[in-house]
Amino acid sequence: MYALLTVDGQPLPFLYLQIGEDKVEFLDGTVHLNADKTFIDATTLRITELGVVTTEVDQADGFWELSGSTVNFIQSDLGAYSMVWDGSDRLTQVVEGPTLIYQK
Repeated sequence: MYALLTVDGQPLPFLYLQIGEDKVEFLDGTVHLNADKTFIDATTLRITELGVVTTEVDQADGFWELSGSTVNFIQSDLGAYSMVWDGSDRLTQVVEGPTLIYQK
């Protein structure tokens, strides 16, 4: 299991977006790469909207494959994305802006 360590080099919780009093924060995340080549990638977000705070889990699952230092994730809903593996205990994901670092 890899645990979300930092977002854009900052520790968690990480304030990702804020407009007025509304905001989105990364609380934690995990990536499980299973021996049968399946994966579960779950990120917990705290969302504050109009003064109401909720927690949401953004989860992807499917199959993974390693190609050199790139881990490709093929989601069950047919989407795909990738992370860079350092060859040891760290995964790095860049998603539309933020850089997420996961540590084993």
